[in-house]
Amino acid sequence: MYSGYFSFASGYEMAQQMIATVPRPTAVFATNNFVANGALEALRGNALDVPGDMAVVCFDELPMNIVGDPFLTAIAQPAYELGQEAARLLIAQLKGGSPGRRQEVILPTELIVRASSGEALG
Repeated sequence: MYSGYFSFASGYEMAQQMIATVPRPTAVFATNNFVANGALEALRGNALDVPGDMAVVCFDELPMNIVGDPFLTAIAQPAYELGQEAARLLIAQLKGGSPGRRQEVILPTELIVRASSGEALG
């Protein structure tokens, strides 16, 4: 596991570290699309094939106007609903909810398989 920031540069740097690891990992799971695109750039710069040499998957769907090559496999989260739920919880707390009370909210996600992870199943 590699840690860094949620940025293109950090994804690039972490992928460079992964590439130097023996044995080299066969996949990258990036925390967001910025990290994933940084990793893709590092892999390309080292003449590695995606997904042949290393698959790339990210958490956070890309906007449709930003499509790279290969198109990233992503775990899409419901951003609008996430914002709605955060606002609802904040308003409830401002209206006298228990401060510091931890709540767990699980929203549905969707795995969208694309070229960066290999062929789609089924």
